[in-house]
Amino acid sequence: MSLLDRFIKSSEEKSRDEMQRKFGQQAEQEANNRFRALDVVYADKELARNRASYIKRKAIDNLDTYLIEFESHFTKRGGKIIWAQTHQDAGTEIAKYITKKNISSVYLKESELSQEILLEVALNREKITIFGNEPYQVAIGNAQFMLADSGALACMAQDSKEKRILQQAQTLILLCSIERILPSANDLELFVSLLNSYAVGGKYPDSVQIVSGAKQSPEQTGSSEVVLVLIDNGRTQLLAQPEQRYALSCIGCGACSAVCPVTQTIGTKSYESVYAGPIGSVIMPYISLDDDYHHLSYASTLCGKCRDVCPVKIDIPRMLGFNRQDFVSKGALSKKDNIAMYFWKKAMLRRTVMEKGGPKLKSFMLRQFFKKDWGDRRDFPEVSAKSFHTQWCEKKGLR
Repeated sequence: MSLLDRFIKSSEEKSRDEMQRKFGQQAEQEANNRFRALDVVYADKELARNRASYIKRKAIDNLDTYLIEFESHFTKRGGKIIWAQTHQDAGTEIAKYITKKNISSVYLKESELSQEILLEVALNREKITIFGNEPYQVAIGNAQFMLADSGALACMAQDSKEKRILQQAQTLILLCSIERILPSANDLELFVSLLNSYAVGGKYPDSVQIVSGAKQSPEQTGSSEVVLVLIDNGRTQLLAQPEQRYALSCIGCGACSAVCPVTQTIGTKSYESVYAGPIGSVIMPYISLDDDYHHLSYASTLCGKCRDVCPVKIDIPRMLGFNRQDFVSKGALSKKDNIAMYFWKKAMLRRTVMEKGGPKLKSFMLRQFFKKDWGDRRDFPEVSAKSFHTQWCEKKGLR
């Protein structure tokens, strides 16, 4: 069964699940309460969003320049960088690096990025055990942001244990995707604040660890070795898209999923993707090169709720529209869709063609083409006995 077929099957089941509906409604209510509270947290919330949007678009438009600047500063402080073009490269290089140090166990911070590159699979393949006990010789964590002008990494620790691990591991390996760069350290406060407040509430997280390379003398804390794994995995393909490229502005707060009527109804598991919800529907067709996720671009009502709550003002509905356009131009439509669109275009271009056949024949033809897509849980709509044009003419006394 294809990803599309599994998505349709799961969506149908979840949409009829009362528990899923209640969970989705509760998630939306909690998110909306959290977003309304931001009007008190920020003196001018729209100004903060506008500023964040501008900074991220600037970073995306000059990504190559900022990455080179970051690399220069980071390596001068003793940091090491592994550039990973694909998820296979990332997993393989990390496992190889750990194996060379004759270490058989590590700490792994579970994250969307570690899932994206299938890191646990790569480590298990090399018989590297993932432990939860301290202390750690090697710890693998996650960096939320890179700061181009200082070569520093910002890691938002969720608890005291994670903070301690980041500080005490002899070798610290951090994962970060290439778009998570900010031009200046002065931008960090704004983005940490937006990420935490939109994701969980509260202006600031419990801890933000700044890692600017290996421990230097006379520093008492920090790792003797810091390795950053910079992950592309299709992001440069998305970067090449003139409109959808700004989806890379995403800071990972999850606000769009919390208010999306589709995600509320079918849940995140139906997507079968690391990044679910509206933003996942935009980016997954590009960053998951091994699987075909183009159907997710159609898994949206385009209502605009996601755009309205996004802290960096990503116009997700517009991008989904361009995704659909791109896939159609690449011939991604099925044979049935192409036939349906051919006859639909014929009818739309000439009224004489549109009026042929009568309502019964039109209803029959529509059922033949779209009954499966419509499903068997709703009555298929019947074509009106009189077209809108006929009714209009009658109302106005026209011929």
